[in-house]
Amino acid sequence: MLRWYIGQAIDSMIGDGVMYAELRPMLMDKWMSSQDGRRQVFHAEQMQIIREAVERKKEELRVRGELNKFPFGIKVIYCAPRSISRAAMQTELVDCINLKRAFPELICGRLA
Repeated sequence: MLRWYIGQAIDSMIGDGVMYAELRPMLMDKWMSSQDGRRQVFHAEQMQIIREAVERKKEELRVRGELNKFPFGIKVIYCAPRSISRAAMQTELVDCINLKRAFPELICGRLA
């Protein structure tokens, strides 16, 4: 479902003339159910799915000679509510840093 959603979102952005997009998934839930509901899809796999969906859409457009319709990038902004505890925020920061290291082109922000 996530693959389909990203593809549809890109199509919608192309239709709207978007030049750049940042996704803001609420990543407090550490996993989502797989399409068949039999396994857990954790953040790293979710980011890989987003990466693959973007590349698949680029290839689809390239084959049709329409890659110029997708001039924008897609980034993910790691979000956590400000109201969480300090310990929970530290956990979120570690998760965010790990995702940034694994997906530097996808997760917004810089590691110092």
